[in-house]
Amino acid sequence: MKKIAIIDDNKAAREAIKNIIEHNFKSNFELKEANNVSSGHHLITEFQPDIVLLDMEMGDGTGLDLIHLFSEINFKLIFITAHKDYALKAIKHRPYAYLLKPFNPFDLIKIINELVSEKKSKLQSNNPVDKIAIKNQDTTILIDIKDIIRCEADGSYTKITTFDNHYMASKNLKHFEGLLESSNFLRVHNAHLINVNYIQEFNRHLQSGITMKNGDKIPVSSRKTKTISSFLASLG
Repeated sequence: MKKIAIIDDNKAAREAIKNIIEHNFKSNFELKEANNVSSGHHLITEFQPDIVLLDMEMGDGTGLDLIHLFSEINFKLIFITAHKDYALKAIKHRPYAYLLKPFNPFDLIKIINELVSEKKSKLQSNNPVDKIAIKNQDTTILIDIKDIIRCEADGSYTKITTFDNHYMASKNLKHFEGLLESSNFLRVHNAHLINVNYIQEFNRHLQSGITMKNGDKIPVSSRKTKTISSFLASLG
């Protein structure tokens, strides 16, 4: 399931956008909302959305102020605003689209369909990758994907654990989730991405419900418990 963040200080506008997406895409997306720059920054940091639908003028600043808080943009950005005067400044941040209110709902539907198709096409066209690169200041370390037990968020960095070592990568967990999504990795918590091949035990009644083969205990978010249970049941 892909994630969409709707950030707009107008509740009616947020509801309208949410209704368009829910009506046309059913349960294909998980939606969350924020109403200003501050709450938007928190939402993007914690939720790590695939797509951000962003208003321009809000009570505590602008959509551009919000984007400037991130050193790296790891989501598709769509501005939805009544203010066309920001368009030139917005272009510098390479948004996927810039919709002016009031917009035609079919324009938003078309854009989201394009993003979904683009993602599927990218996954289908990529050759299988069996290594990832961890770049440090002077060196690049290649790690076999099959050796990775788990990845853990550490702010804007990610700690990667293998049986032999720990590595710190200067990319956030969202980056590795996208990189490893077709390689038996599962996001079980906001801060944890695991290789399902290394799950040793799962107890749905414990907060740290997953025990990995190296002994690490991994917390599971409540909304991921059913996903993990279904996945493990499919192996029986």
